[in-house]
Amino acid sequence: MGVRISDEIAGTQFHPEADPSSMTYHLKQPERKEYILSKFGEEKYNEMVALLEKPDGIKLTRKIVLPSFLKNALNI
Repeated sequence: MGVRISDEIAGTQFHPEADPSSMTYHLKQPERKEYILSKFGEEKYNEMVALLEKPDGIKLTRKIVLPSFLKNALNI
């Protein structure tokens, strides 16, 4: 998520440090898995894990979405 507050201020909600293996590990922790299952169900949990296994998921976000947002936000 990104918002423009003024010409000088842009706010973001990104986790550029996220990578597929770390996120998979995080999602498979028993307490995290149980939380997701209780809030969103097994289908959504399985979808989240499957998306991390796709090679273009987070990597594409890191390669294209984040740099494009920053370029547009900073007008470079």
